Amino acid sequence: MNIKKTEWWRICNDLLFFSPEWVETTVPWLIMLSWVKWDEMTYGKVQSSCISFPWEYDVSDVSITCYEVEDSLHYVIQFADGERYSLLQHAAVLEKKDIEWIDTWYVTDSWIQQEIEQLELEWDVVILDQESTGESE
Repeated sequence: MNIKKTEWWRICNDLLFFSPEWVETTVPWLIMLSWVKWDEMTYGKVQSSCISFPWEYDVSDVSITCYEVEDSLHYVIQFADGERYSLLQHAAVLEKKDIEWIDTWYVTDSWIQQEIEQLELEWDVVILDQESTGESE
């Protein structure tokens, strides 16, 4: 797995991409996206919207598709306004059919950005790293 640099990233004001060790605190007004799969599906079982299992979800007018690839979770998120975002930890997830039309790509490593560029997929790419903890733009 590629992410071990920080415990969480806040993305698009509504999403929290987090480490399982950090989830002791739930944030009811955020959609929480785990970067690893848990042993069982927790969506709907905890107070906040915590997604930690590959599936398709609809949370407060936000559509989320979660994929498991290379032992980590990856997300395609579409807001009600049509904006689409991705959270990727491995380039292998780029082979998925519905991952092409993304407005902003959030990736955990520069080599994933290079793969996106090689595939000539457009729009913005944001690399999540130690320095980008907290709220991203």
